[in-house]
Amino acid sequence: SAVRKLRFRAVHEVDGDWARQLEGTPLGVAEVMAGDVQVDIAPLTGALADLRVVVVSADSIFLQARMRLAAIMCVLAGLLPYGVVLGAVVYLVMRNRAIERRYKQRYGGDLKEAQTAAAA
Repeated sequence: SAVRKLRFRAVHEVDGDWARQLEGTPLGVAEVMAGDVQVDIAPLTGALADLRVVVVSADSIFLQARMRLAAIMCVLAGLLPYGVVLGAVVYLVMRNRAIERRYKQRYGGDLKEAQTAAAA
């Protein structure tokens, strides 16, 4: 991939089929497909709120099925540790509730009351 220069220009100054399609788009975040060209638009914030970042990509890798699958797999692999931690927390909470239920059935009292009484 080639590195290009950063230039500030108005959209109507840019030649290309995609530039004509941007004239009617709102000023928020947008994505425009013009043939094989993908154009992503994102507004800046703060003092630069009047400016937009326009990224033009002639080869959209996410249009290719293999690259889309690889991106999804990377996201799932990144979320896996959070799923493991969430599963462990759910397991421990369910186990604690089962222990309290069993104690209440056997001894007819509340487990927390018995623990505080034993500690005193």
